Amino acid sequence: MSINVYLKDGEVEKLDGFDTIDHRDGSKNYRVSRIDLWRETRNGRLYVVLHELMESIPTLVADIVEEISLHELFPSEPKREAGIYLHGSARAEVEPKFINGRMQNRVCATAKSMKDLRELYEAIRVGSILRPDKSYEGKQDGMSRIQLEKELERLQSEKTELNEKLTVLTEKANWFSRRARWLVDLFRRFSSRKN
Repeated sequence: MSINVYLKDGEVEKLDGFDTIDHRDGSKNYRVSRIDLWRETRNGRLYVVLHELMESIPTLVADIVEEISLHELFPSEPKREAGIYLHGSARAEVEPKFINGRMQNRVCATAKSMKDLRELYEAIRVGSILRPDKSYEGKQDGMSRIQLEKELERLQSEKTELNEKLTVLTEKANWFSRRARWLVDLFRRFSSRKN
């Protein structure tokens, strides 16, 4: 499991105890107090490495966290649907991959909070999150959560319209019922006068 806690640009350098160690080969190491920092090669962000999902973000840098990423492989059985899963500030992409001679699920996730990241990852692993928000597996038996929410919204709107029509039809039926009773009474009175 790889968990990187990315820190806000320019903020970590302001912390007491921030230090850069230059090496002869031109490489650098970074530290804040006793916390080792790493620099991302792609965009230069500094980050702290965590090794376990339950590990806490060091208190010294907890207030300057920009984003947390998680990369993990887990067995492909039980099956998890490939796609994008969302929970709070967390977003995870799950894809099956053939690695080291066996099929596995690869999870790449990001979040603004460790709590959201943990909850989403655990929900994917135990299967308590039923379907991804966006499926990579194309046409399936069911709909994604977003499709289900749109369908629910459409059906609720349709129900409201039908209730309004039912109210109008009920009022008309009551009017016709009153008219029919009036005509029956009128007919009876007219019939009784003839006799």
